[in-house]
Amino acid sequence: ILGVMSVSQDFHTPYVQNFSFNVQQGLWSNATLQVGYVGSLGRKLIYTRDINAALPGTGSVQSRRPYNSQYSTLGAINELESGANSSYNSLQVQLTQSYRKGLSANVAYTYGKAIDVSSEARNVLPANSYNVALDRGPADFDTRHVFTAFASWSIPNITSHWKFLLSGWQLNSLL
Repeated sequence: ILGVMSVSQDFHTPYVQNFSFNVQQGLWSNATLQVGYVGSLGRKLIYTRDINAALPGTGSVQSRRPYNSQYSTLGAINELESGANSSYNSLQVQLTQSYRKGLSANVAYTYGKAIDVSSEARNVLPANSYNVALDRGPADFDTRHVFTAFASWSIPNITSHWKFLLSGWQLNSLL
């Protein structure tokens, strides 16, 4: 029994819509707080399904395949289609302290959720080729909580000698 690959005659160009809304407020000298919403919608995304998957019932697996009468030597007929979708929504908060007494810092937190039908890593075949929506769930790349922090301190000049070697140094940290 052979398997073949096909492309749907109703194949469409996939697209993604991105959107965001941010509010920024100055807190104290050289410090700002930004709170925002970021989202995206993926539509007509590419996935593969077996259009010759055996239907439930009695008899041999091959006899229950929809195209068995036309192509009795074929097992799977994997078709590339463009009907999957995805969504991403997140709340993003960022506190930034600009240069003050040689110190700059940035702290950011993101709470997000990515949902799809067919992520790259699991894009083999859906559990049920006749109802792809059953595979809808957290995307393979879904990361709920992301925290980052960055600090930079410009080390003051300790001497006027050897300026070309001893000036302009920084100490940086990233978490």
